Amino acid sequence: SFSGIKGLQLKVNLQPNDNYFFYVRAINAFGTSEQSEAALISTRGTRFLLLRETAHPALQISSNGTVISFSERRRLTEIPSVLGEELPACGQHYWETTVTDCPAYRLGICSNSAVQAGTLGQGETSWYMHCSEPQRYAFFYSGIVSDVHVTERPARVGILLDYNNQRLLFINAESGQLLFIIRHRFHEGVHPAFALEKPGKCTLHMGIEPPDSVRQK
Repeated sequence: SFSGIKGLQLKVNLQPNDNYFFYVRAINAFGTSEQSEAALISTRGTRFLLLRETAHPALQISSNGTVISFSERRRLTEIPSVLGEELPACGQHYWETTVTDCPAYRLGICSNSAVQAGTLGQGETSWYMHCSEPQRYAFFYSGIVSDVHVTERPARVGILLDYNNQRLLFINAESGQLLFIIRHRFHEGVHPAFALEKPGKCTLHMGIEPPDSVRQK
């Protein structure tokens, strides 16, 4: 319920895969109007925008905000990364990423404190997957590093952030194979995070539902 809306727009965080009914009524010095008819909004999957102000200068973001490109070949002192909008600290959020022509990259999430401190990919406020070799993946979480050897390189990686069950899953989206699961008490909103360590391209896929094999209520 919102009252005293003075502007033409109001941003409301909605959980994915849910239905919402919206009603409005006007209140002024002469009284209160009748309530409007219901407007139904159904959300299907997670959607977010890339925050261009967080993008490393070496990265190029497509006009629709779904493709991240890195073509710089000189040595950089920082890993080229970019963040997505903060996700609400509730429900389940799922998105997929396809990385092409880039042998080394990072995919995951980070907290606001990591963003403000400029420590993306370090410490205990970032949780991400690091691909450095075709079949070797390292998962960083809570100051811990776990190495995983996979038999099939995932061409498309799915990430499920599940506040309901306090878990973060990395999935081979094509085969449905679970690559790794992180158990953590997520209490605050986090940002999707993407980094390309070598020249290549990263494509985001949003508005889709997680595989049935990993979905829980």
